[in-house]
Amino acid sequence: MKRTNLVIEDAQYEYLKLRSEQAGQSMSAIVRELIDAMLRQHLKPSPLDPIHSIIGLGRSKKGRNPGRRHDEILYRKEK
Repeated sequence: MKRTNLVIEDAQYEYLKLRSEQAGQSMSAIVRELIDAMLRQHLKPSPLDPIHSIIGLGRSKKGRNPGRRHDEILYRKEK
């Protein structure tokens, strides 16, 4: 864990103080929770991630088993 100092607006401080008192947590804990919430929002899987290209391949109509070929499909690795 790292220690830091923040400069925030008066209204932000009052919000943080109120939320801290209501939750029975430190202001630092509230800030960490808020940052974690933002991180979860921004770290959602991207549709450009190669894993999305194999969604639905388990229903192959060609009789192939894509589950056994996932490395080849995802990373273009030949067996």
